[in-house]
Amino acid sequence: MDLIVKWYPLMVEGMEMLAGFHYFIRFIGKKAKAVHYLLYLTVAGIFMAAFPVGGSGMFLFGASLVAAAWLLYREKGWKTLLYGAVCVELLQVCFGLFDSLSYLLFPAFYARYPQTAGIYMMLLNGLLALLLFVLCGQIIQRHFLHVAQEGQERSLLSLVPMLLLVLVGRYISTEIYGDTIYVLPDGSIQGKPGFFLLVTQLLGIASLFCILYTDKKAAENFRLRMECVLLEQEARGMEQYVEEARLRYERTGAFRHDVRNHMAVVAELLRQGKSGQALKYLGEMEDTRAQLDDSWRIGNPVLDILVGAKLSAARDCGIEVSCCLKLPCPCGIRDMDFCIVLSNALDNALAACRKKDGPKRYIAVGGRVQGE
Repeated sequence: MDLIVKWYPLMVEGMEMLAGFHYFIRFIGKKAKAVHYLLYLTVAGIFMAAFPVGGSGMFLFGASLVAAAWLLYREKGWKTLLYGAVCVELLQVCFGLFDSLSYLLFPAFYARYPQTAGIYMMLLNGLLALLLFVLCGQIIQRHFLHVAQEGQERSLLSLVPMLLLVLVGRYISTEIYGDTIYVLPDGSIQGKPGFFLLVTQLLGIASLFCILYTDKKAAENFRLRMECVLLEQEARGMEQYVEEARLRYERTGAFRHDVRNHMAVVAELLRQGKSGQALKYLGEMEDTRAQLDDSWRIGNPVLDILVGAKLSAARDCGIEVSCCLKLPCPCGIRDMDFCIVLSNALDNALAACRKKDGPKRYIAVGGRVQGE
């Protein structure tokens, strides 16, 4: 029994550290190898041994998680601070919850097992608190994390109330629970408002999940705002494309309308025996027709129109153009995504060519299939 009293707290502390490290790494979107667990437990355990858990040990534990994220995964920022505080607070409220329950249930255990009630409660508290921590960690991992990593400064808004919960939990552990328990003859614990602290710990867990839920919703709102910005850019690009297509259609219609006149001129030149002028006139007609010809075949009707409109606009500006882009069928990429990429790329290329002086201006569009 003396060995249990001596070594069990150290075992629980080691399991706390490993469980906290495991879920912290999962929360920041990484995966830890077995060597990482061993390395963290060895290095962090050496430092933790120098500080009592009841004092500044929990803060050192949180700092060790943030340091491990940076040293092992080069991950830093407000996100690591937030989830480090989450792990610290989650451990505090899980163990605090069962500490509060033990103060309420201890008299019943003491009445039946006056000599070993304290040891039994210690064993149950450590085991059940770790199980609750694992359960809460699984819930957070499945339902309260978000994928988007942009705008990590947003996590600062969630970090501040999370740190407040950590400080309140530290105050409860050190100032209210303390390190010494005074058991009265009837088995009750002197000066410990067990039910009040139990409710406080339950509200602490609820507050933690509320903060994480708010952070997840903030990340989703940020992602939706970014999608709205992209859609607005896409809409502006499509408006420009529609205008370019309309102008091109008008030019094509005008050319077709004038074909009869052109053919009449050629016929008259031939009747007058002016074959050279007729050939020159036909060459000019061919140049005009070539400017209106959809000579780029990508393999996708939507992109054929888009690339044709963009390259025709470039050619009208005296820019040499070429296209050797062929898409596989089926492609597996949405037409909308391809339109956004190609429209932005061609607009940037056209703007750059317009800024460049001299005759040597060209736009080349090319692509190839690599793997899948």
